[in-house]
Amino acid sequence: MREGSVVTAAVLLTGAAAYWSTHGGVDAWREAEPREEIPVVTVEPARSVATPEPAAPITGSPDVPENLDAAGKAAVCAELLEVIRGAETALRDPRSKAAIEQLTAQRQAHQAKRVALGC
Repeated sequence: MREGSVVTAAVLLTGAAAYWSTHGGVDAWREAEPREEIPVVTVEPARSVATPEPAAPITGSPDVPENLDAAGKAAVCAELLEVIRGAETALRDPRSKAAIEQLTAQRQAHQAKRVALGC
């Protein structure tokens, strides 16, 4: 059984090679389709590191009300702390120098508000 399958495979392979050489050889394919000139594309050199777009600016209350009761003061302090932690988390990601400076300034402003409230 094994010898018969080897002979069958050899006959099929020989037949395929004969068909290819008479009907679709490499030279016939090259002559059938004319080559078009491929335009040369110049590529700009890549930048050193692709930086993600800066996140939306961290928003918080711009002015801290002066007449707050204890519960309101605690709520504002908690909100300011959350904004500060968000800025610190954003600073851990690679950013441009301008984005780092903006986040640092926002964080410092919110820390100053917390100090002013006595948190």
